[in-house]
Amino acid sequence: MSSTFLNISTDATLGGNGASDTTVSSQKAIKAYVDAHSGGGGSGLQIGYGISDSAADATEKTVTIANITSLNTGQIIVVQPNITSTVADSTLTLNNFNTYPMIYNGAAITTSTDSIVWGEKFPSVWIFDGNNWVFLGHGIDSNTTYSAMSTANGIAGTETTTRVMRADRLKQIIQGTTLTGLSTSTNSAVVATDSITVGIGKLQAQINSKQDVLTWSYNSSTETLTIS
Repeated sequence: MSSTFLNISTDATLGGNGASDTTVSSQKAIKAYVDAHSGGGGSGLQIGYGISDSAADATEKTVTIANITSLNTGQIIVVQPNITSTVADSTLTLNNFNTYPMIYNGAAITTSTDSIVWGEKFPSVWIFDGNNWVFLGHGIDSNTTYSAMSTANGIAGTETTTRVMRADRLKQIIQGTTLTGLSTSTNSAVVATDSITVGIGKLQAQINSKQDVLTWSYNSSTETLTIS
């Protein structure tokens, strides 16, 4: 019976083995490779948490997470900004790796979505797809207390900071909102797709038209009411 002596490879990437049957990897090299690709070692995919102090108007947001030593596709991180973003087309730089665009709902960050994905004390979850940092959602931060939105800002629709809407103020907003743009020119049935303002305008138009249908007169001498 013949035997073949195989060379032992200590290449931790296993890149030198290829399809060869004349080289085998050491246990140490295999462990290093598995750790690097499963999150068991220092350079694998690990969920990391970091705090960012990037300025509100800084296009490039930065965060340092010590336990992540390499950036690979599929990497997930949780970032808590200390300052709400006020800039569009923002990017994210993790540690000293390359800078990549941040994506929200399949598109670049805009001035309407910047404070949503990068709000003060509001942890957000991101995944690296190889070309972008994709927003996955918000983390849970049970230790943070968010201030309440004012009634005035709720009515005006001008609040952009992360806030909590109290039930009593929501009631005030609904009750205090004026019917701006109300029109009574359309005399037709209210349908399910109408807004509240349009629906009320249609109802008022119907009432207005009914007022002209009937006329009445009162004879005080005979104390009679005539409707025609």
